[in-house]
Amino acid sequence: MNERLPSFLAEPGDASVPHDDEGPVFAAPWQAQSFASVVALVRAGHCRWDDFKALLIDEIGKAPRRDYWESWRRGAERLAERIARISQDEIAARAIVVADELAHRRAAQRRHDHSH
Repeated sequence: MNERLPSFLAEPGDASVPHDDEGPVFAAPWQAQSFASVVALVRAGHCRWDDFKALLIDEIGKAPRRDYWESWRRGAERLAERIARISQDEIAARAIVVADELAHRRAAQRRHDHSH
């Protein structure tokens, strides 16, 4: 189930997720963790991106005025419940790896931008 991630998970530029030129923008650490958890689950092949996307759309539909990242968190929790065979520790460990990758990518991009 090695599904290709949506482009915004690999590169900045998709308007569906709050972002700047470097990628997703998080106002709080829990938002980055929730984001990274979903990415880790998809990358590891435990679910398809479309599985999460359907849950996110459903959560946004339930409360359209709710903060985007709160809807994301609720969708991520529902996704984790569906694939509960994965321990919370494993999800957290994978989320840390993805968050570190994102931080390194942003740092490299900043170094690249400043070198011009």
